[in-house]
Amino acid sequence: MSFNELPWSVQIDYPILTFLQLLPLLATALMLLWKERRHLVWIALVAALLELLLALDLYRAYDQALTVLQFAERITLIGPVEYHAAADGLTVLFVLLNALLTLLVAVYARARDLQPLSQLLALVFLVEALLMSLLVSLNLLWFLLMSAGQLLPVSYLIRHWASSPDKDLAYSRFMQFMGVGLALLLAGTLMLGLSHM
Repeated sequence: MSFNELPWSVQIDYPILTFLQLLPLLATALMLLWKERRHLVWIALVAALLELLLALDLYRAYDQALTVLQFAERITLIGPVEYHAAADGLTVLFVLLNALLTLLVAVYARARDLQPLSQLLALVFLVEALLMSLLVSLNLLWFLLMSAGQLLPVSYLIRHWASSPDKDLAYSRFMQFMGVGLALLLAGTLMLGLSHM
């Protein structure tokens, strides 16, 4: 499918959408590998703040006068799996919201002293990276893979850190609705792929 898009190099000096997806993955690795708990929270806060600054830079560089997709990036990986990302006005706002919520969750996790903190923060950053990828992806197969990838970390978060007495019900409902939604998305993607051949 062809999109009217503006490459990232026209608007900004670095591939910002890639950085928005890779910084949380780096933070995930740091959360899992860092041994000293005292520094863990500060590293998480710095990583979340850097992500928010990147999102603010995306918002600043976004040109509202243009009607094309902006900051476009495209890399062919393997066969039909192509990394193709870009942002429109709504995407920019959701990217900002995602980065802000991650910062707030990092502060909340420290304030509530949720344990084990390293696992919680690693999962939060992993979910942020997957959600960033979902928000900027233009490739349906990539979107499907990221949607499926998000299912396990989010369900683990609900299962282990929910504070509601009905967390088992919330977990089962989440798995039911997301499972059905993912199955329908897979069926639709396969139907589109087969009719496109």
